[in-house]
Amino acid sequence: MKLKITFYLIILQVIFLASAFGQTKGFTDADRSAYILDIIKKTTWSNISQISEFKITVIEPDSSLYEAIKAEAAKRGAIFGKPIKIIGIKNLDQLTETQVLFFNKRESNVDIYMAHNKVKGKNTLMLTENYEYHSSMINFIVDPKGIKRYEINEKKIEAEGFVLPTLFIGGAVKSQTDWEALYENTEKLLEAEKQIVDEQNKKIAAQLEEIKKQTERIEIQKKEIEIQQQEIDKQKRELDRLIKDVNFKQKELQAKSAEIAAKTAELIEKTRLLDVQKAEIKKQEEYLVEQKKAIVEQEDRIKEQKSELSDLVDKVNMQNLIIYLFAFIILVVVFLGYFIYRSYKIKKRANKLLAEKNDEIMQQNEEIKQQKEEIETQRDEIQKEKEIVEEQRDMIHEQKEEILSSIVYAQRIQRAILPPEDYIGRKLQSYFILNKPRDIVSGDYYWFTEINDTLIVAAADCTGHGVPGAFMSMLGVAFLNEIVGNNHDLKANEILNKLREHVIRSLRQTGKSGEAKDGMDIALVKFNEKDRKLQFAGANNPIYVIKQKGKEMPVNDNMLEGETHVLFEIKADKMPIGIYGEEMVSFTNNEIQLGDGDSFYLFSDGYADQFGGPKSKKLKYKTFKEILLSSQNGSMSEQEKLLDKTIEDWKAYPNVAEGKEHHEQIDDILVIGVRL
Repeated sequence: MKLKITFYLIILQVIFLASAFGQTKGFTDADRSAYILDIIKKTTWSNISQISEFKITVIEPDSSLYEAIKAEAAKRGAIFGKPIKIIGIKNLDQLTETQVLFFNKRESNVDIYMAHNKVKGKNTLMLTENYEYHSSMINFIVDPKGIKRYEINEKKIEAEGFVLPTLFIGGAVKSQTDWEALYENTEKLLEAEKQIVDEQNKKIAAQLEEIKKQTERIEIQKKEIEIQQQEIDKQKRELDRLIKDVNFKQKELQAKSAEIAAKTAELIEKTRLLDVQKAEIKKQEEYLVEQKKAIVEQEDRIKEQKSELSDLVDKVNMQNLIIYLFAFIILVVVFLGYFIYRSYKIKKRANKLLAEKNDEIMQQNEEIKQQKEEIETQRDEIQKEKEIVEEQRDMIHEQKEEILSSIVYAQRIQRAILPPEDYIGRKLQSYFILNKPRDIVSGDYYWFTEINDTLIVAAADCTGHGVPGAFMSMLGVAFLNEIVGNNHDLKANEILNKLREHVIRSLRQTGKSGEAKDGMDIALVKFNEKDRKLQFAGANNPIYVIKQKGKEMPVNDNMLEGETHVLFEIKADKMPIGIYGEEMVSFTNNEIQLGDGDSFYLFSDGYADQFGGPKSKKLKYKTFKEILLSSQNGSMSEQEKLLDKTIEDWKAYPNVAEGKEHHEQIDDILVIGVRL
């Protein structure tokens, strides 16, 4: 990049040195333009009623004076209410009917007598520079002190029906001797200047040799860039393979997670059933305990009754009532027999019920033991699957780290190919670049270069974001460098036409159905620092231009007025940089005149399309325009901070629909602002 900057600086120096001695000292093209138009205005024209427009013809090998007169005429608008038409020709053979003819002996070397014969009797005012005394109508020359002088041939003026002001005639050189002295001194001065030019030409030759060496170094760098590009392609293929492996592992992980979830649910259900069975067994054991306690109580009562019966028998034996005693004993025995038999039946039934319950409990214990073994087996399987899942998770994490490292490296490469801001800052006095990628690398990119006092700035939005968009952005930067580097005179729309051809060819796009529509949207301007003319061409992305109120505005339906400034939008062509339809039409080249204090903005759609705010809506272009208008009284740095804070505050609102604390950035964001 340093070699390129050195190369461009040498080219600019060569152009400056060549142009510095290409004009006569003290009498510039701007002076000539003003003098010519002032003389026309001061002259009385006998045929003024027959003139529909004032034609001014300039004979010169280049077009510098032609452009200067054209610019001055555009400022004045008209002469005597007649429109002005400037005509540039190379020689006398191209001369047609004209009201004014101008040529410089040192520039065009026109035979003044042939020129006089060409316009004689046609009411043409002939103005010249550096010719012999009285050979022209009005003749200019610059003396060695840099003072502009002129001489007038009044006879030729009157012969063509012109009348000049007395004061103007009085300021002319009156004698041939004075004129020839001026001419001789001027020739000496020019000879000295030629020697200086020769010395400068020698310096230019040396610098051109240095340019040749720099060009050779640039070629070596191009080859190194090609090697780096091959390495990038290799890393891209490896990255694609890693992404496919990650996707496959993620699908396996999802399947395993679903299987684990199903088995975990089954385990929970079996555990619940086991708890229910344990509760039922506990209830049955409590019932058996109650039955055993009842039997023990019955046995205690029988023992007590036996003791009472024994005492009673002893008492009856002591009495003489044997019959009653015998009858009583029989009744007692019968009662006791019935009670003992009943107790025996109850105990037998309880023992049978207890045996059945014990068998049922033993069977349930066996089932519980078997279920426990199954649960432990399933737990071991789940543990093994968990270990496999954790191992796969660690592997995926490691692969993710490798991918992240590759993407960070790609970010460094992407930053390296973008023009550095310190280089842009040396060319633009007041500007900002707000670049907010959604991911680590961005599908939006900016591009900047300077060629022969012409700045070219572009803001592009490639298909997709992240890694795919970043690869497309690097292609875009490389193509723009190649296109502009090979041809400096392309218009803005011609640059986009060639960029589209490169993208279609490199991506092998054919327009067939089902084919990916990869490409980019872009806004590109070409701005001439001298005449302040701006060319704009856009593929789906427009440009905003902001002027102070009261300035001359272009006719435009897309205008928005602020308190002190007016914003108008120049629409882009509704087609991308890429394959589009069956017939590829050329992009439109828009031209606009700018002045001091005017600003223009290039951007992608990421800023206006960002969701946020209290209603989770898009910010939209109208709000974007209002932000730009409201910040025009501040510096470009303050505008950038306001744009950044506004979009961050917009995203900070809670995303109620998705249950998130804030809104995520949905696309790459790029805004470029430039103020003249």
